[in-house]
Amino acid sequence: MGRSDWEQMGSPPVETVALAVHDLSAHPPAARPDAVERVESDLHAGLDLAHPPLIRAALCTFGAGEHGQLLLAIHH
Repeated sequence: MGRSDWEQMGSPPVETVALAVHDLSAHPPAARPDAVERVESDLHAGLDLAHPPLIRAALCTFGAGEHGQLLLAIHH
């Protein structure tokens, strides 16, 4: 049988990942999905396979009492 554990190859492990916070509270509720989609697009566009880390994170906030959205872009 083959190995039962996995091993990362090619890049050293990432110690920390920067979290970009986007305050979308000024957007009306109906416009928020489009605003989140723009953040998602920027997050994916920022992945550079030649320059680790190959993970990016963003938090979209919508104001007090509203649940935010955590977005992750990870190259696999």
